Amino acid sequence: PRSTPSNSSAASDVYKRQIYDIKGRLVKKSTMPAGNPQIDLSSEKEGIYFLRLDFGGHIVTKRIVKIGD
Repeated sequence: PRSTPSNSSAASDVYKRQIYDIKGRLVKKSTMPAGNPQIDLSSEKEGIYFLRLDFGGHIVTKRIVKIGD
């Protein structure tokens, strides 16, 4: 029997996240747990950004438009 609770999170439950500006420059790079889709662009200027998520080799790119604060 186990004396401590098990954590079933696998490496695939963590997303690699990269955010690029409209010119293709890397703005932020981090990892985030699955189920936590929060993205903080509060320190960035208004504009168009691209979010690239990599989870288990599956890559998704989405466009983000930041308007005001």
